Amino acid sequence: MIKETRPIGEVRLTPRKLRAALALLGWTVRDLGHASGVGHRPIRLWERGLHRDGNDLAAHLHSFLAAAGVEFHDDGSTWLSDEGGKRPFHAPPLTDP
Repeated sequence: MIKETRPIGEVRLTPRKLRAALALLGWTVRDLGHASGVGHRPIRLWERGLHRDGNDLAAHLHSFLAAAGVEFHDDGSTWLSDEGGKRPFHAPPLTDP
């Protein structure tokens, strides 16, 4: 089981919430890795709970996605801000990578 991480004062970023954010943005893990400067392999390792700096990576990804307009909520919903308001998106169930 992957342990959730919580950047200070933020809702926890989990692999499920990450997948929801990527779906909202229409991005792949490769796209996120390139755009965030992290690379896709560390993100894949984090999704599996294998990245040695998992908390730092989760905080970085959370901040990057927030800057892209993604909001994570405690109820499991993920929102994307746009000029017309917010569009709700509920995280898909976990699937095998």
